[in-house]
Amino acid sequence: MDFAAEQLKTALATLPMRERRALELQSQGRSLADIAAALQVSRSTAARLVSSARQKLNARLKAAARADKWRNVLAGGKALDTSRADDSEPSGPDLGAERNQ
Repeated sequence: MDFAAEQLKTALATLPMRERRALELQSQGRSLADIAAALQVSRSTAARLVSSARQKLNARLKAAARADKWRNVLAGGKALDTSRADDSEPSGPDLGAERNQ
């Protein structure tokens, strides 16, 4: 199992049972009305369960990705930061002068 799949499995396991079940039903293409009926809750509660599960899952996966990135950096690997493409290479007055010589 690769790292991403392992993190997803771990994150899913931390969700409360009703939220996890609501998310599973949604991933099967079920409507909110179907999810509500299956969980024996109102449609608005089903929507809240799905939304809450997605938010928690997203937060946990982002945190796991950040932790993995830092493990890589601390182990001597290069950090990949696509959010700031202009900072992808070191720059500055001293570094630029070394490259030109």
